Amino acid sequence: LDLTPYLPEPTAGEQAARESKDAAFPAWPTTPIDFSPLTAINADLSATTDGIVMPTMAFGRSALAVKITDGVLDANLREVNLYDGGGSASLRVNAARATPALQTTLDLKGLNARNFARDVLGMSRLSGIGGVNTTLTMTGNNVDSFVRTLNGTGSILLDKGKFEGIDLGKIIATANTLISGYSQGSFDTAVLLTAVSDARGPASETQFSQLDSPFTISNGVVSSSNIMLRGPLYMIAGEGTVNLPDQRIDMAFLPTVFASLEDE
Repeated sequence: LDLTPYLPEPTAGEQAARESKDAAFPAWPTTPIDFSPLTAINADLSATTDGIVMPTMAFGRSALAVKITDGVLDANLREVNLYDGGGSASLRVNAARATPALQTTLDLKGLNARNFARDVLGMSRLSGIGGVNTTLTMTGNNVDSFVRTLNGTGSILLDKGKFEGIDLGKIIATANTLISGYSQGSFDTAVLLTAVSDARGPASETQFSQLDSPFTISNGVVSSSNIMLRGPLYMIAGEGTVNLPDQRIDMAFLPTVFASLEDE
């Protein structure tokens, strides 16, 4: 089931952001979405398909149930296979209100993070096996209003993965050595700058055993106070916010390096 012909074409800004890593993130679209057809039909249907194709995402075998009653749509993906993993998802659209309201849940496990991040996020340097769990609500009649009224909770969990292109462990270990030397009266920043330069490149990578990030969303601001990245002989804790309406990120990370597995 190829949905691509029935979906709106990306704007010039969206296409540029997708194709160029240096392009600015485009403003959230304000083009009104017409939900009125939902008030003109009542329906109850179910379908199974070997696959669903969208511009930036590909589903495997899926079972879908849709019910529309008096302007309220309830859609349930009771079975969904996605990037070697699977789970369930639901969507409710209440178009009977003066201001349409949306509610969605998503519970996916066993995803191939490399393929998912490549297709959905445009990232090619992340791998691992992970899952996503979210419950979200929003209101409005365009993408911009959805973003500004977005509320909910969720979590992202990724196991046995790696970031390609940078060796964070090498940078952390060098910084730790310099800090130890600082207590003895010496601190050579050139050594750290060299380590950062040497840690970047196509052959560099950061392996991790687990990435865990629970989060909450309030009026489009995603907050997390307990981001945790664990790897061999290091740990990075983080917290902060991603302000979706203003497209601003404010986060801080604290790395810790261990001398041995016993210390870890």
